[in-house]
Amino acid sequence: MSSCSDEASDKECPLCMETLELDDITFYPCKCEYQICRFCWHRIRTDENGLCPACRQPYPEDPVNFKPMTSDDVRKHKDEKRMKKQAEKMKISDARQYLSNYRVLQKNLVYVVGISPRVSDPEVLKKTEYFGRYGKIQKIVTSVTPSIPAQHLPLSHTAYVTYKRVDDALRAIQ
Repeated sequence: MSSCSDEASDKECPLCMETLELDDITFYPCKCEYQICRFCWHRIRTDENGLCPACRQPYPEDPVNFKPMTSDDVRKHKDEKRMKKQAEKMKISDARQYLSNYRVLQKNLVYVVGISPRVSDPEVLKKTEYFGRYGKIQKIVTSVTPSIPAQHLPLSHTAYVTYKRVDDALRAIQ
């Protein structure tokens, strides 16, 4: 029961509900092997009745089963915890990678291609001469599409125009 497994790193003291620290994982103060943290054990012995909450036997002066972790055990425990966190991060990134194959449809968003570089500024595009005439604009994001180097064509600019209302976006694309 004193092995450093994934379950051991997630154990909590049943009295204070705090996660057991490294040195508490191998701490069993009573013969019944009811595990509590050293803080609660000390509080029960000094401020309360001194009896084990599980079997109601008085706690001995020295804990029945307390083997401090060796440096190898501590290192092993930390390595396991680190590996567990890395596996969790990988799981999250795999889920995000799966979602990258899908396009999110946003009915109030218009994607515009082939904008002249001289009018590709978001403030210019918001004016009524351009996309502002179709309705209230929430946000504009512009970018430059890379051109093929051998063709020496002028750079083409693109824009994502997000309108407040779906009807305004529909009017802009018609």
